[in-house]
Amino acid sequence: MQAFSYYVHKKGKRFYDIFGREAEKMLKLDAGWSIEPLREWSLQSLQQLKTYSGSMSDRFRNDLIKQIIHFVNEQVKDVTLQSVADHVHLHPVYVSNLFKSETGDNFSNYVLRVRMDKALQLLKQKDLKISQIAQEVGYQKPQYFIKLFKNHYGMTPQEYKNGL
Repeated sequence: MQAFSYYVHKKGKRFYDIFGREAEKMLKLDAGWSIEPLREWSLQSLQQLKTYSGSMSDRFRNDLIKQIIHFVNEQVKDVTLQSVADHVHLHPVYVSNLFKSETGDNFSNYVLRVRMDKALQLLKQKDLKISQIAQEVGYQKPQYFIKLFKNHYGMTPQEYKNGL
């Protein structure tokens, strides 16, 4: 059971996505399972995994990446790799590796870009202070936000704001 679970997880799915309600019965090993039903279940499950392995589609991976991107864009202020992983019910390392392999970009670089893009939008609102903008895009320390912004755009947020 652990081997099946591990394999499915490595492929980016949850155990229940592949095995459905059968998995619930299997999880109740204390429910009087004997060797023959376990063997039968294992062989059927192995067949399902073979079928699934061939059909681990690009569509699933694309859908997962779309979910991740949507979540990052919606939760830009509080997003972390762990929060994304929790959202898609996968391990953070797997999410990071999948994101890199599918987009060609590191997860943290993507989050930084999203935050900087959001900061640009907020800087266009003249009534917001730099410290408020830093908070809105997920940085507790305005100085750190200013440093990242300058590294990203070659000017400070104030210089950008003044140039509008």
